[in-house]
This record gives sequence, C-alpha cells and structure tokens, in this order.
Amino acid sequence: MKTIRILFLVITLLICNTTLKAQNNYDFHLENAAKYLQQGKCEMAGYDYNAYNEATGKTDTELESMIDKCKKGIPLRISAKIDSVWWEDAVQRNVEGIRIHVKFQTYNMLHLWGNIAAYFYFNDGAALDDLNGKYKTENEKVSTGRDFRPRWENAIYDDFALFIPYDELHLSSGNYDLKFNILILEYGMEGSRKIANSEYVNITYTRK
Repeated sequence: MKTIRILFLVITLLICNTTLKAQNNYDFHLENAAKYLQQGKCEMAGYDYNAYNEATGKTDTELESMIDKCKKGIPLRISAKIDSVWWEDAVQRNVEGIRIHVKFQTYNMLHLWGNIAAYFYFNDGAALDDLNGKYKTENEKVSTGRDFRPRWENAIYDDFALFIPYDELHLSSGNYDLKFNILILEYGMEGSRKIANSEYVNITYTRK
C-alpha cells in the first residue's frame, strides 16, 4: 500500500510539472500580443492572446483590457517613472558591496521585457572603466543591472534591488567621490529604448 501511494505521488508530481512547463511554453504568445499592441495591430494581438487561452485554458484580464483599448483607438504608449533611489553598504554571498534600491512604475508594459541598470561615474562625470567584463556596459564601463517583466498593465515596483561588489568598481586605494544614475530600458520590436532615467546619486567611498 505504501509503495502504491508513493507511486501515485510521483505520477501526480510529474503531471503537474509537465502541465506547468506546457503553460510556460505558451508565454511567448503573451509577449507577442503585447508587442503587437505597441504597433497598433489589435487583431494580431487578439490572435496571439486567443492562442494562449486555447492552449492553456487561462485568461489574462489585464491583456484583454489593453486589446479592447487598442480596438477603441486609445494610445498604449510605453513609459516609466522613477520615484526614488537610495543605496546602502551591503554583503551578498559574503561579498561586500553596494546595494541600490529603486522605486519605479511602468505603464503599458504588460508582458514585455525591460532592464533597469545603474551606471557609475567619478564626480567629474568620467565613467568608471570595467577591467574584467563582469559588471559592465557594452562600451566597457562599470554598470550593474537586471531584467524585469511586468505582469500588470501599470506596475509599481516598491523596492527593486541591484548589487555590485566594491571590487568591481576597480579602484585603487584612496578616497573617492563617486556618483551613479539609473536607466530603465524596454526591449521592443526594434531593440532597446530608454524610457526613464534618474538624477545622479552621490557616493563617498574609501578603498583600503
């Protein structure tokens, strides 16, 4: 009897895992629908959403609302707003560094991917150079960032955290007046686009 129960539990877990993977595999329909909405292609967005609904049996009232707005000619322009930025000394996985907190909002970005990143500078405006390719921008400057994907038409992130080890600033011993700012990008049909940026935040750092 015990063996039968264990076998039943294993089969149940396998079925649940297979169902979850199948539903996740159809998430691309949601992203496609969101991209079509940004192009004003309401019918195409509806086709992708219906394909998702038929394949998974799930609905998305937020996306349904946006498709309805599109059909009524209501603009669905993507935008974002950074409300506040603050930082603290922190330890992550036994590594000392800077933890940056960002409170921000996104609009009309449901199911679309974005990125939020911090870019570091000396106080005179010169960007810090990356030396090892770990925390960097495309042009080899110091940066740290994370992707995100809103699950709401208008989303609020109260505390989105970023981290960078102090060693990744690549500074020699001494006292430094540094600053950073935050940029939010959205990944659209034609590549990435900046939709918000913050004021500079100052950092005083002593490297021993």
